[in-house]
Amino acid sequence: MKKGDFEINTLGMWILAIIFLFIGLSLTVVLLKENGSNLILNFFSIFGG
Repeated sequence: MKKGDFEINTLGMWILAIIFLFIGLSLTVVLLKENGSNLILNFFSIFGG
């Protein structure tokens, strides 16, 4: 594998990660608008242990 290929793959992975972050954030905002603080409490109870 050449150095150029590795740089392109790394950049692609970063772009994918950023896209997924934006999708996740937008979905979270939409859900927050619909469900309000209940979703926040559920989120912290699931991910906070």
